Amino acid sequence: MGITHKHIRMPTQHIIDSVRRNLLFLGARQMGVEQSTVHFEGTGFAVDGQFAVTSLSVFKAMEKAAGQYFAGVYQKTEAGVDVYQTADLMLIDTDTVRGLAVFGFEQRQEVGFSMDDLETNEDCLTAGVEAFTLSFPATRCRNGVDEADMKRVAAGQPKVFTHLCSIGAAQKDKNGVPELLEIDGAPWLADGGAPLIDVDSCKILGVVVGALDVFVQGSQPVCLSHRIPVACPSNILYDVLDEVSIVVPGPSSDPYDDEDAETASLAKDVAVLHDQIDEEDEYEYGYGSGYGKMKK
Repeated sequence: MGITHKHIRMPTQHIIDSVRRNLLFLGARQMGVEQSTVHFEGTGFAVDGQFAVTSLSVFKAMEKAAGQYFAGVYQKTEAGVDVYQTADLMLIDTDTVRGLAVFGFEQRQEVGFSMDDLETNEDCLTAGVEAFTLSFPATRCRNGVDEADMKRVAAGQPKVFTHLCSIGAAQKDKNGVPELLEIDGAPWLADGGAPLIDVDSCKILGVVVGALDVFVQGSQPVCLSHRIPVACPSNILYDVLDEVSIVVPGPSSDPYDDEDAETASLAKDVAVLHDQIDEEDEYEYGYGSGYGKMKK
């Protein structure tokens, strides 16, 4: 892994700003009698104004928190201040093989990458491609909750970190199609959910989904060497989203209005699908393993 010997160009602020507007912070909201409890669980990004994409590990944290799934969606106020407003999500599907989770917005959003922004040229999904990610820092620290970060999230103004990295290796299937990207130079990305973005084209190369534990054999018994962040390639993500067909109502003047009949009907359909997924699939995704039990 030669990242320390290679200079990776920082994307311009204009590029960072254009990508940031498609970034989401994800969580679950528990509604109480007097107040609601909000759990911020990780990073994701919007596609086509109707999908929220993240890693399976982020979804599992949201599921454990229990409550209404939501995304913090980028907005710019009339005063020019960047804020994130919540929008409710519905789980569409999970893929334990690729470590993906896909949600649908209850109301179509005016942000998001297009399907054309997903890199499907396999020649671009190869070792050495310079990349960067944008992600929200974890709000939990070793001794509990980072109160400063939680206040920023609650105010709709979470911090966004930019990480420079590159594709270290591309694992391919028997047909030569990329099925896993190893990320060089960014071990802190193991939490997953962030988009991996080509520095040159600004296209999405993949979704960070976890990390591989790399073991080495020395004079002592096999020991842990280090963890390598991995991403599900965008060609696979494109196929996953292309197979999903949902109808999402357009933007609502009231982001909290969920009484729309079409939205209610869609929510019911997705709830049935979610129940089917729960019955058919026992999640065995091992955090840090990069893969889980195959689901076909």
